[in-house]
Amino acid sequence: WETTMGSECAEAVINKAYYPFILYDYDRANAYFKEIDPVEETAVVFVDKPSYGIASDDTKNVGRAKNKCAYLGSACKGVVTLSNGAFELVSTFGDGVSGTQKAFSKVQMVVYLKHEETGKYIGIDKTERKLALVPTEKGDAAPFFTSYGRFISFEYPTYHMVGNTLVEMSGRIRDIDKLKTWTLKNCILQNRVSGKALDITELLTDVRKKIKKVKKVYHTTTGKPMDTTVSSQRFDLGISGKWSLTSTALGLMIGSVNNVQRFVDPDPAVMATLR
Repeated sequence: WETTMGSECAEAVINKAYYPFILYDYDRANAYFKEIDPVEETAVVFVDKPSYGIASDDTKNVGRAKNKCAYLGSACKGVVTLSNGAFELVSTFGDGVSGTQKAFSKVQMVVYLKHEETGKYIGIDKTERKLALVPTEKGDAAPFFTSYGRFISFEYPTYHMVGNTLVEMSGRIRDIDKLKTWTLKNCILQNRVSGKALDITELLTDVRKKIKKVKKVYHTTTGKPMDTTVSSQRFDLGISGKWSLTSTALGLMIGSVNNVQRFVDPDPAVMATLR
């Protein structure tokens, strides 16, 4: 049975149709797992642990195993429960031979990065020595996923974008260098309701010098009518759900010192994050 587009029935169906609402979390790997038919343990190929820094704690239970798999891009296709009760990350499920071991297949959302002015996409060129970012057509665009302010290559998940290069990652999430992540450059941030743009303004603060207090000038944020010609309204900002903010004019990052938000030298210890 078909409903003719533009008919009374079609209009009623469209008015009542429900569409999926997709949320993309910039601080997660945006992957989920679905249980598949049981697999044959001997047919499954496991992810090489030394190559991807997989520790025993990473697979101590199914939850941890799935979490680790989520951050390994194309290198990890899912998780399998072994006959001895342990869990392993799967590189490939083999030839599809059915078995008795419970398995979960990974589904991961990826993004493709496009340069609007040229219409080109970001691709990855692999040579014997290194990986390089290159402009390319849509069909050759490289997939990325995001995690804690980083664009991570789906195909080479041990690398992420820093500026216009790919840099190898090391350590765990708590070891992330917040000052070396990918950011949007030279942006104007405008509130469409008020029409004002984010700007910088002077902030006078009392500073104790030996036995007396003196006034010192710092800078903080404010809102002013948008002006595309002034450098004070230009900022670099990250992609995380809680993103950093750096003033192009000052070369300083917004931070929190003694509960006062002001621009400071780049320092993860006092860096303030915004939503």
